Order: sequence, then C-alpha cells, then structure tokens
Amino acid sequence: FFMNRKKGFPKLFKKLGIYAFWLLVWQLLAVFFHNDILLVGPEKTLRTFFSCLITAGFWRSIWFSISRICIGFFLAMLFGILTGALSCRFRIVGEFLEPPIQFMKSIPVASFVILALIWTGSKNLSILISFLVAYPILHISTVSGLKSTDPKLLEMAQVFRVPALRRLRYVYLPLVMPYFQSACGSALGLSWK
Repeated sequence: FFMNRKKGFPKLFKKLGIYAFWLLVWQLLAVFFHNDILLVGPEKTLRTFFSCLITAGFWRSIWFSISRICIGFFLAMLFGILTGALSCRFRIVGEFLEPPIQFMKSIPVASFVILALIWTGSKNLSILISFLVAYPILHISTVSGLKSTDPKLLEMAQVFRVPALRRLRYVYLPLVMPYFQSACGSALGLSWK
C-alpha cells in the first residue's frame, strides 16, 4: 500500500506542476493583453464561474444544452447503425448515401451554423449540429465493422442455421464493437464541441 502511494506522489506532483505551469502561462498572457475581451485571466474566470453556479438560469442552460446534444447524438447513433447496416446489406443504399455523407464530413460546422440557425431556430440547433457531426462517423464505422466480418464465420453460421439474433450477438457484435466504440468516442467529443 505504502509503495503504491510513494509511486503515486511523484505522478501527482508532476501533474500539478504541469497544470500550474499552464495556469501561469494563462495568467501572464492575460496580464500582457490587459483586455478582458481578448483574454480573461484564470482568477476572474473562476470567480465568474462560481457566481454562475448559484443561479438557476445557469443550470437550466446546462441541462438544455446537454439534453439537446444527447438527443442529436443518439439520433445519429440510431441512424448511423441503421443506414450502415443497410449499406452493407444492399450495395445500392451505400451508393445513394455516399454523396450526402461525404458532404456532411466535409462541411465546416462554423459556416453551417448560421444556415442551421435560420432553418431550425436556436432551440433545435444543438440537435441538428450534433447529429450532422456524429452521423457520418457512426455510419462509416458501422459499415467498416460489418465489412470486416470474416466470410468463413458467416458461412459457418449459415451452414449450421444459426438464428439471426444469435448471429447478430455472437458474430457481428464482437467484430463491430471495437469500430463502434472508437467512433462513439470521436463522435461524442465532436458533438460536445
């Protein structure tokens, strides 16, 4: 127990030192610019943050944003899995979906926000943007995972007449999950941005 604690202390001090260094850099830059509009210092930022924590409006805004982002992400997950599976099963579906997915991947979010704000309004903007950011990643990862399935394994499942649900659980899911988990991490991170 004490050996582990001794090993943990240098790591902790190292981390604290790194954070202290970047806080110092932030403070020095804030002093250098001396303009709160360009760069606010850490002390003023923390003070404002803690004063916001006690207001009900702050928590309403947080909940509103979190719920909208989660809705957009889960819709993207649902549609990504569905269209990814359909694209693997029917080649024509993949060919039809390729242009809009490439468009969603290449579009800069910042330039699209203004148009999306006009189309959906501010209430549903987070849902649309998080969907547009997450959907292509989840669709492509589903397609990649399904295409990586070993044909011999599928042939064996067909020969032994394994039911569809068991085939899904024991053949497809183990192969698709690594792709899907990494895609979910990326897509969720981009949705929060």
